[in-house]
Amino acid sequence: MAEDQNTTTSGQTDQQPQSDQQPQQPYGAPQQPPVGQPYGYQQQPYGAQQPYGAPQQSYGAPQPPYQQGAPMMYPQPLQALTGGMKAAWLFASFLLGPAGILIAWLVNVDKFPQVKKDAIKWSIIGAVISIAFNFLYVSLVFGGMLGLAGAGVSASSFSW
Repeated sequence: MAEDQNTTTSGQTDQQPQSDQQPQQPYGAPQQPPVGQPYGYQQQPYGAQQPYGAPQQSYGAPQPPYQQGAPMMYPQPLQALTGGMKAAWLFASFLLGPAGILIAWLVNVDKFPQVKKDAIKWSIIGAVISIAFNFLYVSLVFGGMLGLAGAGVSASSFSW
């Protein structure tokens, strides 16, 4: 302990201040911005957040101030099917048959009448195409099989 203290000629002991300590700033005092921050950057205090629904600020671009009474923009409801939606209902009913019509009706019950009508129309078209292809496939396959069977029977009756 004697090495830590300096004794003056008057016999008083002094402690040497440590030079590597920096003076402490009080909590919450403004600090300099970190290195690399743009000029004029101010850090918001903890808990100071923008109100819900306020636009987020992007860095480097000036943003207009948030207006408390600004109207909310709601998305517009679907008023007509696009070409891709029509093709999707046609393809779904082509694969599922009459069940696709039921699905199109159930999904679009609460939509605009034009949307519901178009979805059901394209699903009916897909189901009709599916039924026509199935009928054509069955008739060709079984017709061909019956034709081959008939040709085989007629050929075997004339063999000697």
